[in-house]
Amino acid sequence: MEADLARCKTQSQAQKQAISDIRIKLVEAVRIMKVMPLSERDRPSGVKSRWVSFDNRGDASTKRHQKVRITPQPRKIDRMEQCLDRIMALDLSSRRIVLARAAGIPWRRLEEMDGRSHTTLRKVEVSALLKLIAIEGAKTGADRGSDGGSGGGADRDNSQKE
Repeated sequence: MEADLARCKTQSQAQKQAISDIRIKLVEAVRIMKVMPLSERDRPSGVKSRWVSFDNRGDASTKRHQKVRITPQPRKIDRMEQCLDRIMALDLSSRRIVLARAAGIPWRRLEEMDGRSHTTLRKVEVSALLKLIAIEGAKTGADRGSDGGSGGGADRDNSQKE
């Protein structure tokens, strides 16, 4: 009985750690999405002009205090895309809540937007995060299985050629 209770506490701690890890990955993915440069298709039509804009006095306006946007590293972009691919497996309402929380939107604001209580929204978020953990575990296991299988086949092909 005590062993079962200890195992449940350990599982609970492991789940809490896994949820914390997936939240960190989601926050990083949202942060990377925010700093990604926009392509021409992402900009509104009025901003696409490459001409220097002039104000009423005829002076060319230049922005002197522009923020420098740093493009994320390719491996971070890959991680973001993998994270977003996994999020697409969730239903729409869960996806919205998970991404809103990763973007830092407070529970009170989510309550106003969604119409449900914060306790319900938290339950939805936790169940969605657990689903993401299961998806990540399944994909990681599948990736390991495919990597191991392909490596062995290549070795056999090389030994047959000799």
